[in-house]
Amino acid sequence: MFSLDRGGMDRIEYLRSADGRIIPRQNRAHFVLILVGLSAAILILVGAITYRAVHPNAPQTQVPMMAAQIFVRWELKHDPDDRIQFSPPEETDVKALGPGRLVIRGWVDRITAEGLVERFDYSCTIRESAGDWVREDLSLFPL
Repeated sequence: MFSLDRGGMDRIEYLRSADGRIIPRQNRAHFVLILVGLSAAILILVGAITYRAVHPNAPQTQVPMMAAQIFVRWELKHDPDDRIQFSPPEETDVKALGPGRLVIRGWVDRITAEGLVERFDYSCTIRESAGDWVREDLSLFPL
């Protein structure tokens, strides 16, 4: 390592590489920052791939399930004081019927202000149209 003083505070240190090239030390710092940035990007990519492998249906089914729940709410007759509780995602079945068509099956509880619970199974067929989900069929079965 050697340095070159160009006067004042402008002092640059140089390194000699194994093949004899002279490398300014400041470029080495940039190389380290680029290496750290690329390593972080690779870790994020590996994490995203791993998440998709472990949870293959997470992002694809969440929005259609919410759309089906909205359609069920509209169909289910209830008072404003009633609470509605849907089956969790692990107890809700989402099946593809073709491109852009899904059937979602689960259960829904209607809980009255007095605490009475009525449970219904539901089956909702929806299709994607212009970025929105459209209801094709909906069945509610009291249990």
